[in-house]
Amino acid sequence: MAGGVHGQDEAKVYAELCQAVEGMIVLIHADGHELPEPLAAKKFNGKFVLRMEPALHRRLAAKALAVGESLNAYCASALCKA
Repeated sequence: MAGGVHGQDEAKVYAELCQAVEGMIVLIHADGHELPEPLAAKKFNGKFVLRMEPALHRRLAAKALAVGESLNAYCASALCKA
């Protein structure tokens, strides 16, 4: 599966993709790991901590002030554009 699954026949591509996913699940379990929780099942509270250099924090605060936004709103907007 190193290069992915490609082809013109959708059914064949889907079958190969399913085999590749099943193979990865076997490898993950063989390494003693569990599959991660699906993002759809995870609850998000809308907050996370972002660590950065104080100089970057200062620059972002200055840019937010310059456009009349809070630092939070400025950073959320920048992340949405990224």
